[in-house]
Amino acid sequence: MAGPFRSNSSASTTMTVNLSVWRNGPDSPSTFAYATVSWSATLGSATSLGSGSNRTLYIYRSDGALLGSAVIKNGVAWNSSTTYSGSFNISFDAGTYNAFTWDLYIQSSAEGTQSCIWTNRSYCTNFSVSWPLYYSYATAPTSLSLSPGVFENTVRLSWSGAASGVNNGISTYHCYYQYSDNSGSSWSGETGVDSGGAGYIDVNTASWPRGRLIRFHVYSISSYNNPLSGYSGTALKNRIPNTPTGTPTTNKSIYSPGETVTVTFTPPSPRDPDSGTAGDIAGYEVKMQYPDGSEYNTGQIMGTNASGSATSVSVSTTGWTAGLQWKFLVRGYDAYGVRGSWSAATALVLIGTPMKVLVSGSLKSVAEQQVLVNGVLKQVSEVKVLVDGVLKSLTV
Repeated sequence: MAGPFRSNSSASTTMTVNLSVWRNGPDSPSTFAYATVSWSATLGSATSLGSGSNRTLYIYRSDGALLGSAVIKNGVAWNSSTTYSGSFNISFDAGTYNAFTWDLYIQSSAEGTQSCIWTNRSYCTNFSVSWPLYYSYATAPTSLSLSPGVFENTVRLSWSGAASGVNNGISTYHCYYQYSDNSGSSWSGETGVDSGGAGYIDVNTASWPRGRLIRFHVYSISSYNNPLSGYSGTALKNRIPNTPTGTPTTNKSIYSPGETVTVTFTPPSPRDPDSGTAGDIAGYEVKMQYPDGSEYNTGQIMGTNASGSATSVSVSTTGWTAGLQWKFLVRGYDAYGVRGSWSAATALVLIGTPMKVLVSGSLKSVAEQQVLVNGVLKQVSEVKVLVDGVLKSLTV
């Protein structure tokens, strides 16, 4: 604020100048400051200004740097014993985000004489203007996770992606979690935990019932704002089903397209870590792999047996391409849809187009017939013959 000032020793004109200073909003990072300059001039009884006496009000920093100006009298007469007022906005680069104070002065002449109102600056005094610390908003976490996705006694709630603002650091995080006992149809009230500045908390779930879901969201806590993230995904209180033991087998080694592969396995013992409680194993499923162990169709499920007491899973080969080899793996899943680990792989099986032979008036697949080899009955598919010096299977 400046003034009141008078124009000279003989006149009684006074002027008051106020500066209201602010910065850009927190979401618009800038070192620029903005000010509304409000002024009021009251002419004395012996003072008047004709219509040709125009005046511009300048705002200077004490080192002479011009911060802004505006014409306050333009082509109109100012009469004695009358008050005139107005306002205008200026902006200037403060050069810093920090709060500070500057000394300023006003001038109504552009010729370099630092006159207070119209003449002599000796009737003016410097005045100070201050503006607040600039800050920008902190942001909420953007990446939330729960580990493990199927938990037993403890689950870790983790987050990342939050950022401090300018002059607005994140001091800690407030994490709020909920649980659901009906597959997410409804959720409990929130339980809040201060992380102490860390990007995670651990929740003790030893006393929770199986099948309970958990989710959470997080506040970033800073001096000027506390933004909230969205909710995380969910994790499930449970234990992963046990894995079938040993190596599964198939009922044959060669199949014609359209036949059914029966994958037989030894169930885990116990079948499920929660045997006898809600969440028991509910069934088994099969996927298949190429000979090199790579997944067919990113692990597509090829067959399912929705029985917790199953010992085999059937896989249809309808539409399969002849000449390819496959191996099969089995895993269990429980009543909550939690999958166990995959078993070892079966031996390779061949999808072939077998030769046909006439047996008792009927065409039979060579693969279905047996011959006596060294006193042992073998499937024809297992017998090799010499063709052009190369051992070949009888199946083509």
